[in-house]
Amino acid sequence: MRDARPSQTAIMAAASRAAHLVVDGEPYIFRDTLAATLLGGQAEELVGYHRAYGGHIVLSGTRAQVTARAAYTERRLGNRFEQYVVLGAGLDTFALRRAPGGPPTRVIEVDHPATQQWKRELMAAPGLRDERGAEYASFALAAAADRGEPWLSFFAPDEVSSLLKQHGLEVVEHVRQAGCVDPELWRRQDGLRPADLCRLVRAVVTG
Repeated sequence: MRDARPSQTAIMAAASRAAHLVVDGEPYIFRDTLAATLLGGQAEELVGYHRAYGGHIVLSGTRAQVTARAAYTERRLGNRFEQYVVLGAGLDTFALRRAPGGPPTRVIEVDHPATQQWKRELMAAPGLRDERGAEYASFALAAAADRGEPWLSFFAPDEVSSLLKQHGLEVVEHVRQAGCVDPELWRRQDGLRPADLCRLVRAVVTG
């Protein structure tokens, strides 16, 4: 976010959630009826881009990614929480940060640029990135860098667990994109497919 304006990647994430209800068929992975409103005057142009080129791996891959993570978060929240805070990342309309009477969840963002080149190669190793994930990354890495928002950090699951533990968080689960939602939602007639590119991590505060 610059000058109190959302980042380009956040806008693209919101546009992908809005476009999911327009471009993709049912069953919908996540129904975000507020995303288009958050985009304001840009909504028609950005969703229109998905209408025209929605089959491209970057656009379809982003729709799959942002809707799956939103659906996972909503499922994990259930009806157990009363207070939510909307964060800027992706202009998401669900992000939980506080439970009733409890402390806010810590959000940790790290960057170790000196060690990232070999990690990019590690992420491409079997089991960490599948063919669809590698294809998506080949386009998305360049696109994000062109917008001035490059992907800086790459971590293997065990490295994330170790890092979170150093900050007082115990990992409960690492979730692949395919596992974020009911498997039935991936049995689709359209081109929306999960990719093994990144993982969601659920962790709890220890101590």
